[in-house]
Amino acid sequence: MLTSLEESSIIYIDNAPYRSRQINKMPTQANRKYEIINWLRDNGEEVDDSLLKVELLKILKTKMQPKRYVIDEMAAEHRHTVLRILPYHCQYNAIELIWAQVKGYTARNNTTPFATK
Repeated sequence: MLTSLEESSIIYIDNAPYRSRQINKMPTQANRKYEIINWLRDNGEEVDDSLLKVELLKILKTKMQPKRYVIDEMAAEHRHTVLRILPYHCQYNAIELIWAQVKGYTARNNTTPFATK
């Protein structure tokens, strides 16, 4: 699909999980200690296994990076830009408006024996 778009197109997408897979996702407080240690080491930080999770989280805060998404990188390879729709603003997503019309039409015109009125 990316190759069929005009060059330097802007792609608007929502933040659905399947469109928001991150590259090198930073661990959070919810991650296990060994996951935080592995991420820090993979990102050039020398850490001792004996550090407490709280101490690891402090180190992690110094390594904050902007989020990078797989789809954004793929689009950039084709000179496209991805803009993400803010959460809870589905009115800006055209497919949501169309989907609401389809559901409304189906509900009004449903003639199956099991249809509720």
